Amino acid sequence: MQQEEYQSYVEQLIPVFGEPDFELVCNQVMAHEHASINLIVKIELKRIMTPCKKSIDLRGRVKGQCHQYELDGYTHWLDDVAINTYHKSIERYGSYTEGVWEALTNTRNNFRVLHKNKELISTSEDKNDDGLFKTKLIRFGHYLTRSENRLRMSTQVTVLLPNGNLIHGTSSDLSSSGAKIKVPAAFEYGLGQIVQVSFPTLAKETGIKDLNGDFPYRILGIHDSEESDSYRWLRLKMEANHNIISIAIDEKLNKNKRRTLHDQKDQVVRVRTQGYEHCFLRHTTNIPLFFSGDVLKYAILTDHNESLWKHWHDEKNQPVINHLFKAERMQFLTKPGLKASRTHFYSFKHDHEDRELFYSMMSSEGTQQERLLFWHIGAKRKSWKVIRLSLFELEKEDKERLLTVAPEMEGVLSTLTHMGILTEISLPDTQKDYLLTDKPALAPKELNPYRHATAPISQAHALYFDSAPRRTEPRFNYQTLVTLHHPQLGDVTGRTLDISINGLSIQLDKAVQLTKKSDVKVTFNDLQSLDKNTPLSRIGYHVLKVASNGINIQLHIEDSLKTQKSKAFLSRLIEHNIERLPMDYEQLPSMEMLKIMHQLLLNKLTTTPFFIEKDNHKIKTRCIGVNFPLNRLNKIWQHLGDENTLNLEPIFKTRVRQLLVEPLKTPANQRSHHHEIYLAVVIKDGKIKSVFTRMLQEFSSYNDRLTFIKKAKEHGEFLAIRVTTTAVKNPLSTTSESELSQLAQHAIHYARALENELSSIVGCGEIADITDEVLIRLELG
Repeated sequence: MQQEEYQSYVEQLIPVFGEPDFELVCNQVMAHEHASINLIVKIELKRIMTPCKKSIDLRGRVKGQCHQYELDGYTHWLDDVAINTYHKSIERYGSYTEGVWEALTNTRNNFRVLHKNKELISTSEDKNDDGLFKTKLIRFGHYLTRSENRLRMSTQVTVLLPNGNLIHGTSSDLSSSGAKIKVPAAFEYGLGQIVQVSFPTLAKETGIKDLNGDFPYRILGIHDSEESDSYRWLRLKMEANHNIISIAIDEKLNKNKRRTLHDQKDQVVRVRTQGYEHCFLRHTTNIPLFFSGDVLKYAILTDHNESLWKHWHDEKNQPVINHLFKAERMQFLTKPGLKASRTHFYSFKHDHEDRELFYSMMSSEGTQQERLLFWHIGAKRKSWKVIRLSLFELEKEDKERLLTVAPEMEGVLSTLTHMGILTEISLPDTQKDYLLTDKPALAPKELNPYRHATAPISQAHALYFDSAPRRTEPRFNYQTLVTLHHPQLGDVTGRTLDISINGLSIQLDKAVQLTKKSDVKVTFNDLQSLDKNTPLSRIGYHVLKVASNGINIQLHIEDSLKTQKSKAFLSRLIEHNIERLPMDYEQLPSMEMLKIMHQLLLNKLTTTPFFIEKDNHKIKTRCIGVNFPLNRLNKIWQHLGDENTLNLEPIFKTRVRQLLVEPLKTPANQRSHHHEIYLAVVIKDGKIKSVFTRMLQEFSSYNDRLTFIKKAKEHGEFLAIRVTTTAVKNPLSTTSESELSQLAQHAIHYARALENELSSIVGCGEIADITDEVLIRLELG
C-alpha cells in the first residue's frame, strides 16, 4: 500500500494516539484492513508523534522573510507561513514532534515544494471569470487629510501583544500618528487593543536608539491578506505624544534621492486617486448641495444629474427646488448637535392652467393615511419621484483644513453650515409598489399643505462640477429692436441683450405670460429694414426660460428648413462684426471654489462609485471608491473579497449584459441606467456565509418578493440596492488633465501610465443602499 492510501488512517488516529482507548479506536477504524496495514499505520503514528529536538532554519529555503523565534526551548528561524503552521500543528500534535517538524519544512511556500508543484498550478477559464468582478479599493478623499510625512517602505518591527506574546512584523506605511504593519495570522488580535511596537531596523539605519523602545499603538483595523492566509494587516494609531517617529521619517527622507522618490510616489498616488474621483464627480447622478442654515446656496451639476435638477423648475424654467427645503424641514434636519441626518421625500407635479404645481412630503411628515393618499395620487403620474437627502454638518475642523488648501475662499466657507447629497431612488418599475395598499377615504384637498408656494424662485447658484466652458457657441452683447409674436398674446416689442447664431436673450417692453413650452416668432426690426430681402421676419424660436418678471426671456431658434437662411445671416453678421461685438463671457466657478466643494464631497460618500474597463474583450469592474470606515454594503463585498479588493460578483456575474454591457452601448452623456436589486445575506455564527441576489424583474410576483425578504431576514439580513451604470466617453476632466501635466514635468513615464489607465475607463456606476425605503414602500418597515 502506498503512503497516500494509508495516510487517511494516520490523520484520523493522531488525536487519540497515547490515549487508553487507542487500540480500540484503531481496530474500529481499520476493521476491514489486513493486519499488515494496521502495523504500518501504528509505525507511522509512532514516528510522527516522537518528540523532536531539531532546530529549524528556513532562511533561503522559503519564499518569505524569516525571523528568529524561541519556541518550546528551541531557537528557530521561521517565516510568517511557518509560524502560522507551527501554532496549528502544535495544537494538533500536542507538542513539538517529528510531525510538526515535517509540517514546518514542507510549507506551501517552500522552494522545494513550489518547484515540485510548479506544473500543477494552473488557472482555469472559470477562475478567470470569477476574478472579473474583484475590484481594487481606492480610498476617496484620503490624501486630503494627510498633511504629515509618511514613510512607505518595508522595515522590520516587533510587536508586544497584551497577552505577552512578542511577534515580528513588517511595516508598509508609517507616519507620526499611525502605521500599517503585516503580522502573522497565528496570533489573536482585537480591535481597540493597545500593542507595544518597536523599530529595531529603523533605529539601526537612523542611529536613533529610542526607536528600540516600546511605542503604544491602538489597533483600528484588522484585514486578511489577499496573497496568503498566513498573515494579516493591522492599521494602528499612535497613542503617545512625541515626535521620535517624525524625526526618523525626516532622517530617512532627507536623503535627496529618497525625498525625490517619495514625493514622486506621493504625487502619483494623489493624481491617480483624483483621476478616479473626478471621473465619478463628472458622471454622478446625485446632486451635491450646500446650505447656509436653512437656505440653499449652491448646487453642483453634471450632465447626468442635470435632469433631476431641471425637474425642480417651474413652467417658466425657473428653479424652485428651494421650496423642497423649506425652513421647518431644514430646522428639523439640522437640529443643534445633529452631525448628520437623512430623510426621504415623495413628490409629484400637477399641471393647472399653464402652471406647474409641485407637491412634496417628507417621510416623517403627516399621518399614515395622508402618506398613503399622497402615494396613490402621486405614484400614478410620470412626474412621481422618491428622493433621499443626506445632510452633513460642516464642522470647524473641516473648514480650517480646507482653508489651508484655498485660503482665499474664507468668505464663502464662513457662510456654509451644511452640505447635502440628493439621490433619486425611484424607478418607473417601482411606482406600482406605492399603489399596493387601499386608497384612504380622504379628500384630495388634504394634500394642500404639501403643495409648494409659487414664489420666490431659488437664488442658489448652480455650478458645473468642472471649470470647463459649457456653452456650445459664443454669445455677444448686442442690442437691436425686435418684435415678439405669439398667437394668443399678439405682438410685443423689445430689445436683444445678447445674441448668438442659435440663441437670443431679449428684454420686452411689457411682461408676457409665456412658458418653457411656448413657441414664438421673432422679427429683427432694425436689421430687416436694412435689407428687406433677408429672412429676418417671423423667425421661429422656442422659449427656454422666462424670468419671474415676465420681461426677460431666453430663446433658441427652431431647427427647420425655414430658419436655415436666417441662421446663415446671423452667422455672417457676427463674423463680419466680430471685432466690434463684445463677448458675453460665461461665468465659470473658480478652481478654488470647486476644489473646496470636491474635497467636502469626497469625504462624505453616500453611494459607492465603481469603474468599468474592457479587458481582453471582457467587461470587468476595475476599481471601487470608498470612505473609511467601510459602510455595511462595502463590508459585505470586502468579506467576499479580501483586504484590498471588494468582490461585486453577486451583483454582476449573471447580469453582465443588463447591468454593464447594454448601458455602455448607450451614447455617453445621454442616459444612465438604473436597476433595483435585492440581497439576502446568509449569516451563521456571526459570519457571512453567502449572498444571494435577485433583480426586481426576476421576481414572478409581489408575494415572491415578500417571501424572499422574509427568508432573508430569517437566515441573516435583507438589503436592497439601486445600481446605476453610465457610459464614459472621456474619463479625463480638465482638472485631471491639469494634474497629469504637472506630474509629467517631473515623471513623464508615471504620467503616461496614469493617463493610459484612466483613459481606458469605459463606464462608471454607483451602488446606493435603499433598504429602508424599500421596506417602507412595501409596508414592511
